[in-house]
Amino acid sequence: MLLAAFPLRLAVSPDASAEAFSPPSSLYVHVPFCSSFCRYCDFFSLAAGGVSAASMSAVVDATLTRARSLAARFGTTTFSTIYVGGGTPTALPFGLLKRLLEGLKPLAAPDCEWTVEANPDSLAPEQLELFHRCGLTRVSVGVQSLVEEELILLGRSHDAETALSALKLCVDSGFTTSADLIAGIPSGAPPDRLADSVGRLLDAGIHHLSIYDLTLEEGTPLFASVSRGELRLPDADRQYESWTLARRVLDRFGFRRYEVSNFASPGFECRHNLGYWRLVSYIGAGPGAVSTLVGRPGGGGAALRIEEGRDLPGYTADPGVAARETAIAPRDAAFELIMMSFRTIFGLDLDDFSARFGHEATELLQDSFAAWKGHLGAGESAPTDLVARRRLALDQDGIDILNRFLEACLGEIYERYPAGGDS
Repeated sequence: MLLAAFPLRLAVSPDASAEAFSPPSSLYVHVPFCSSFCRYCDFFSLAAGGVSAASMSAVVDATLTRARSLAARFGTTTFSTIYVGGGTPTALPFGLLKRLLEGLKPLAAPDCEWTVEANPDSLAPEQLELFHRCGLTRVSVGVQSLVEEELILLGRSHDAETALSALKLCVDSGFTTSADLIAGIPSGAPPDRLADSVGRLLDAGIHHLSIYDLTLEEGTPLFASVSRGELRLPDADRQYESWTLARRVLDRFGFRRYEVSNFASPGFECRHNLGYWRLVSYIGAGPGAVSTLVGRPGGGGAALRIEEGRDLPGYTADPGVAARETAIAPRDAAFELIMMSFRTIFGLDLDDFSARFGHEATELLQDSFAAWKGHLGAGESAPTDLVARRRLALDQDGIDILNRFLEACLGEIYERYPAGGDS
C-alpha cells in the first residue's frame, strides 16, 4: 500500500486527551482467525484449528469490551459504519460469530453501513440469516481469482464455482455484495484472464469490486517462490494490458473506478473505506487492529494512532494495557490526508484541510500542483457530503501514476510546512 511506501514520521509522546480529537464515526473489528493461510498474506491471523474454543471466546469478549471502551473514551455512542474483517470472521464458530455481531449491534447507528468479510467456502445460509437479524448490510467476499490454477498457487481453499455460488447467495439474500480480485499473479496466464474473471463476477450481480495488484510480502511462501525463481511476476506491459482489458469490462457494466483499486456501481461505494481515504477518526478493536483519531478543527492538526496488541493472552487480560499509542505530528498527518485523499476521484477537500491544519494545501503544494495541473481538476462530491466543497482531484490517468505525484508532494510539504508545525 501507499501508506507503507511513505512511512509516517511519528512524534514520540502521544497526546491522549480525548477532547483533542474528533469523535470517531467508524469502527473496524479485527477477527484474527483463519481456517487456512494463503500463500501471499501477511495480515495478523492465527489458525482457527490451533486455538482453543475458550481462547476464541475470550478474544470475542475482549474485543467487544475494547470497542465499547474506545467509543466511550472518544465520545461516540454509535457508528455510521462498522467493518468486521480479519483474518476471516466467518471462520469463527457460529455461536461466537453470533455473540460478536449481537454485541456490536448496539453500536450501529440506524443507517449504519455494516460490512462483514467472508471466504466463499465459509459462507452458509444460516450465517446470512444471522447477518440480517443483526442488521448487517454488506458482505465482502474474498474471491481473488476465478482461475483454478491461480487459486491453487495463492493457497485459496475454494474453487471458482464455490466463489460464484457464494456471491449469488449474498446477492439473492439482499446484501450489497463486494468481491476482491488480485491482479499480477505469477501464473503465466494471458492478459485477458483478469477481464474474464471480472466479467463473470459482474454477471453474478455484485455491486462492488476491488482489484489489488499482488504485493509480495517478505516471509510469505509466495515471496519465497518468486525469490527462488520458481515463479515469475508479469512485466509492466503485460500488467497494463491486463488492467486495460478489465477496465473495459467494468465500463461496459457501468462500474466506475472511484479509488485506485476500487470500482462500484453508482451509489454502492464503500462508505467505510471512504472514511479511511478521507482520514476521519475511526477506532479499531480486536488483536492487531488500529485506530486513528484526527485532531479537531483549529487544534493544530496532530493525530493519534492506537495499535492493538497481538498477544492473545495479553489482549484478553486487558486490551488497553496491550495497546500502543503514538502521536502523529501535524506535518505527517497533513501528508497522510493528502496521500489518502488523492487515491479517490473525490480528491482532497481543501476546506477540510485548512480547517484541520490552519494552512492552505494550495500554498504548501503550489509547485507540485502546478507541475501536475494537466491531471488536476475539481473533485466529485463524495457520497457522504451534505454541502458543496472545494475539492482538488487527479484524473484517471493521474491516479494511474499516483506514486509519482505523491513523491512530489512529499518533498514539498516537508520543505514548506511551517517550522514548529510538526511538534
